[in-house]
Amino acid sequence: MELFLNEERVEVIEKYFDIYPLDGITLNPKMIGSLGKIDYAKTLKALRKAVGNKKFFTQVTSPVYEEILEEAEYICSITGKETYIKVPANEIGIKAIRALHARGFRTLGTLCFTTIQAVMALQAGADYVAVLYNYMVKAGYNASRTLSEIATYINQSGCQGKMMGVGVRTMEEFGACVACGSQAINLNANNITEWIMNEPSAIITKNFLDGWEATWGTGSKIKDFIK
Repeated sequence: MELFLNEERVEVIEKYFDIYPLDGITLNPKMIGSLGKIDYAKTLKALRKAVGNKKFFTQVTSPVYEEILEEAEYICSITGKETYIKVPANEIGIKAIRALHARGFRTLGTLCFTTIQAVMALQAGADYVAVLYNYMVKAGYNASRTLSEIATYINQSGCQGKMMGVGVRTMEEFGACVACGSQAINLNANNITEWIMNEPSAIITKNFLDGWEATWGTGSKIKDFIK
Protein backbone atom coordinates (compact mmCIF):
# COMPACT_ATOMS: atom_id res chain seq x y z
CA MET A 1 0.00 0.00 0.00
CA GLU A 2 1.37 3.39 -1.04
CA LEU A 3 0.24 6.53 0.78
CA PHE A 4 0.52 9.92 -0.90
CA LEU A 5 0.11 13.41 0.50
CA ASN A 6 -2.28 15.55 -1.51
CA GLU A 7 -0.53 18.87 -0.90
CA GLU A 8 0.89 21.91 -2.72
CA ARG A 9 2.61 23.80 0.14
CA VAL A 10 6.31 23.07 0.51
CA GLU A 11 6.36 23.66 4.28
CA VAL A 12 3.48 21.22 4.83
CA ILE A 13 5.13 18.59 2.64
CA GLU A 14 8.37 18.89 4.58
CA LYS A 15 6.54 18.64 7.92
CA TYR A 16 4.50 15.56 7.00
CA PHE A 17 7.38 13.78 5.26
CA ASP A 18 9.38 14.22 8.46
CA ILE A 19 6.65 12.50 10.51
CA TYR A 20 4.94 9.95 8.29
CA PRO A 21 6.11 7.14 5.95
CA LEU A 22 4.63 8.75 2.83
CA ASP A 23 5.49 7.74 -0.72
CA GLY A 24 5.18 11.09 -2.48
CA ILE A 25 2.71 13.85 -3.34
CA THR A 26 -0.21 14.37 -5.68
CA LEU A 27 -1.22 17.71 -7.19
CA ASN A 28 -4.03 19.03 -9.38
CA PRO A 29 -4.43 22.36 -11.21
CA LYS A 30 -6.78 23.80 -8.57
CA MET A 31 -4.19 23.19 -5.88
CA ILE A 32 -1.48 24.95 -7.87
CA GLY A 33 -3.95 27.78 -8.56
CA SER A 34 -4.52 28.20 -4.83
CA LEU A 35 -0.94 29.43 -4.52
CA GLY A 36 -1.77 32.49 -6.61
CA LYS A 37 0.00 33.74 -9.73
CA ILE A 38 3.31 32.21 -8.83
CA ASP A 39 6.33 31.43 -11.01
CA TYR A 40 5.12 28.01 -12.19
CA ALA A 41 8.50 26.53 -13.06
CA LYS A 42 10.12 27.79 -9.85
CA THR A 43 7.25 26.38 -7.80
CA LEU A 44 7.50 22.96 -9.46
CA LYS A 45 11.24 22.91 -8.78
CA ALA A 46 10.63 23.74 -5.10
CA LEU A 47 7.99 21.03 -4.81
CA ARG A 48 10.23 18.49 -6.53
CA LYS A 49 13.05 19.35 -4.12
CA ALA A 50 10.73 18.92 -1.12
CA VAL A 51 9.60 15.53 -2.39
CA GLY A 52 13.14 14.35 -3.08
CA ASN A 53 13.31 10.90 -4.65
CA LYS A 54 9.73 10.04 -3.74
CA LYS A 55 6.94 9.94 -6.32
CA PHE A 56 5.65 13.20 -7.76
CA PHE A 57 2.26 13.42 -9.49
CA THR A 58 1.04 16.59 -11.21
CA GLN A 59 -1.72 17.24 -13.73
CA VAL A 60 -1.93 18.78 -17.18
CA THR A 61 -4.44 21.57 -17.82
CA SER A 62 -5.15 21.40 -21.56
CA PRO A 63 -8.08 19.40 -22.98
CA VAL A 64 -6.38 19.28 -26.38
CA TYR A 65 -4.45 16.13 -27.33
CA GLU A 66 -1.36 17.79 -28.81
CA GLU A 67 -1.20 20.30 -25.96
CA ILE A 68 -1.39 17.54 -23.33
CA LEU A 69 1.74 16.01 -24.84
CA GLU A 70 3.41 19.42 -24.94
CA GLU A 71 2.55 20.16 -21.31
CA ALA A 72 3.84 16.74 -20.23
CA GLU A 73 7.15 17.44 -21.97
CA TYR A 74 7.40 20.84 -20.28
CA ILE A 75 6.56 19.54 -16.81
CA CYS A 76 9.12 16.76 -17.05
CA SER A 77 11.76 19.18 -18.32
CA ILE A 78 11.42 20.85 -14.90
CA THR A 79 10.77 17.95 -12.53
CA GLY A 80 12.38 15.03 -14.36
CA LYS A 81 11.16 12.20 -16.58
CA GLU A 82 10.32 10.13 -13.50
CA THR A 83 7.40 12.51 -12.81
CA TYR A 84 3.93 10.98 -13.09
CA ILE A 85 1.76 13.03 -15.45
CA LYS A 86 -1.90 13.07 -14.44
CA VAL A 87 -4.30 13.05 -17.39
CA PRO A 88 -8.13 12.93 -17.15
CA ALA A 89 -9.39 9.52 -18.27
CA ASN A 90 -11.72 10.82 -20.99
CA GLU A 91 -11.46 10.06 -24.71
CA ILE A 92 -8.75 12.62 -25.46
CA GLY A 93 -6.96 11.80 -22.24
CA ILE A 94 -6.81 8.07 -22.94
CA LYS A 95 -5.40 8.78 -26.39
CA ALA A 96 -2.79 11.02 -24.77
CA ILE A 97 -1.95 8.37 -22.16
CA ARG A 98 -1.29 5.88 -24.98
CA ALA A 99 1.04 8.33 -26.71
CA LEU A 100 2.84 9.33 -23.51
CA HIS A 101 3.31 5.69 -22.52
CA ALA A 102 4.78 4.94 -25.95
CA ARG A 103 7.24 7.80 -25.44
CA GLY A 104 8.35 6.49 -22.06
CA PHE A 105 6.44 8.87 -19.80
CA ARG A 106 4.91 7.79 -16.51
CA THR A 107 1.21 8.54 -16.29
CA LEU A 108 -1.86 8.46 -14.08
CA GLY A 109 -5.36 8.34 -15.53
CA THR A 110 -7.33 10.60 -13.22
CA LEU A 111 -10.96 11.54 -12.59
CA CYS A 112 -12.16 7.95 -12.95
CA PHE A 113 -15.80 7.52 -11.95
CA THR A 114 -16.46 4.23 -13.74
CA THR A 115 -14.76 0.88 -14.10
CA ILE A 116 -14.43 1.24 -17.86
CA GLN A 117 -12.60 4.56 -17.51
CA ALA A 118 -10.02 2.94 -15.28
CA VAL A 119 -9.67 -0.18 -17.41
CA MET A 120 -9.24 1.83 -20.62
CA ALA A 121 -6.60 4.04 -18.99
CA LEU A 122 -4.73 0.98 -17.70
CA GLN A 123 -4.96 -0.71 -21.11
CA ALA A 124 -3.54 2.49 -22.61
CA GLY A 125 -0.50 2.12 -20.37
CA ALA A 126 -1.29 4.26 -17.32
CA ASP A 127 0.91 3.43 -14.34
CA TYR A 128 -1.91 4.45 -11.99
CA VAL A 129 -5.61 5.23 -12.17
CA ALA A 130 -7.18 7.60 -9.66
CA VAL A 131 -10.70 6.69 -8.53
CA LEU A 132 -12.48 9.57 -6.77
CA TYR A 133 -14.22 7.86 -3.87
CA ASN A 134 -15.94 10.77 -2.10
CA TYR A 135 -16.94 12.46 -5.34
CA MET A 136 -18.44 9.20 -6.62
CA VAL A 137 -20.53 8.83 -3.48
CA LYS A 138 -21.83 12.38 -3.87
CA ALA A 139 -22.67 11.72 -7.52
CA GLY A 140 -24.71 8.64 -6.56
CA TYR A 141 -22.20 6.07 -7.85
CA ASN A 142 -21.41 2.87 -5.96
CA ALA A 143 -17.80 3.73 -5.15
CA SER A 144 -16.92 0.55 -3.26
CA ARG A 145 -18.23 -1.71 -6.01
CA THR A 146 -16.35 0.24 -8.67
CA LEU A 147 -13.06 0.04 -6.75
CA SER A 148 -13.60 -3.70 -6.21
CA GLU A 149 -14.24 -4.23 -9.92
CA ILE A 150 -11.08 -2.35 -10.88
CA ALA A 151 -9.06 -4.29 -8.31
CA THR A 152 -10.42 -7.55 -9.75
CA TYR A 153 -9.41 -6.47 -13.26
CA ILE A 154 -5.88 -5.60 -12.12
CA ASN A 155 -5.47 -8.89 -10.24
CA GLN A 156 -6.92 -11.14 -12.94
CA SER A 157 -5.41 -9.43 -15.98
CA GLY A 158 -1.88 -9.26 -14.67
CA CYS A 159 -1.95 -5.53 -15.35
CA GLN A 160 1.13 -3.67 -14.14
CA GLY A 161 -0.83 -0.49 -13.31
CA LYS A 162 -2.12 0.38 -9.86
CA MET A 163 -5.36 1.77 -8.51
CA MET A 164 -5.22 4.87 -6.31
CA GLY A 165 -8.19 5.77 -4.13
CA VAL A 166 -8.46 9.56 -3.99
CA GLY A 167 -10.91 12.12 -2.67
CA VAL A 168 -11.04 10.27 0.66
CA ARG A 169 -12.65 12.48 3.29
CA THR A 170 -13.56 10.16 6.19
CA MET A 171 -11.92 7.30 8.07
CA GLU A 172 -14.69 5.06 6.74
CA GLU A 173 -13.85 6.00 3.14
CA PHE A 174 -10.17 5.35 3.80
CA GLY A 175 -11.05 1.93 5.20
CA ALA A 176 -13.30 1.21 2.22
CA CYS A 177 -10.47 2.01 -0.20
CA VAL A 178 -8.20 -0.40 1.68
CA ALA A 179 -10.88 -3.11 1.81
CA CYS A 180 -11.71 -2.74 -1.88
CA GLY A 181 -8.15 -3.41 -2.99
CA SER A 182 -6.64 0.03 -3.55
CA GLN A 183 -2.90 -0.24 -3.95
CA ALA A 184 -2.46 3.45 -3.22
CA ILE A 185 -4.44 6.22 -1.49
CA ASN A 186 -3.87 9.96 -1.39
CA LEU A 187 -4.72 11.92 1.73
CA ASN A 188 -5.04 15.54 2.77
CA ALA A 189 -2.78 16.71 5.60
CA ASN A 190 -5.64 17.77 7.89
CA ASN A 191 -7.30 14.36 7.56
CA ILE A 192 -4.10 12.52 8.45
CA THR A 193 -3.69 14.61 11.61
CA GLU A 194 -7.34 14.24 12.62
CA TRP A 195 -7.40 10.48 12.17
CA ILE A 196 -4.05 9.84 13.83
CA MET A 197 -4.65 12.21 16.74
CA ASN A 198 -8.16 10.92 17.43
CA GLU A 199 -9.84 11.61 20.77
CA PRO A 200 -10.30 8.01 22.05
CA SER A 201 -6.61 7.27 21.47
CA ALA A 202 -5.58 10.49 23.22
CA ILE A 203 -7.84 9.76 26.22
CA ILE A 204 -6.54 6.21 26.72
CA THR A 205 -2.93 7.33 26.26
CA LYS A 206 -3.42 9.86 29.08
CA ASN A 207 -5.11 7.22 31.22
CA PHE A 208 -2.11 4.91 30.88
CA LEU A 209 0.33 7.70 31.78
CA ASP A 210 -1.81 8.79 34.71
CA GLY A 211 -1.54 5.24 36.07
CA TRP A 212 2.25 5.38 35.74
CA GLU A 213 2.48 8.77 37.46
CA ALA A 214 0.20 7.62 40.28
CA THR A 215 3.04 5.28 41.28
CA TRP A 216 6.19 7.11 40.22
CA GLY A 217 5.09 10.73 40.60
CA THR A 218 3.87 13.49 38.34
CA GLY A 219 6.16 14.12 35.41
CA SER A 220 8.21 10.97 35.92
CA LYS A 221 9.46 9.12 32.81
CA ILE A 222 11.28 5.89 32.00
CA LYS A 223 14.24 8.04 30.98
CA ASP A 224 14.63 8.91 34.67
CA PHE A 225 15.90 5.36 35.21
CA ILE A 226 18.60 5.70 32.56
CA LYS A 227 21.98 6.11 34.23
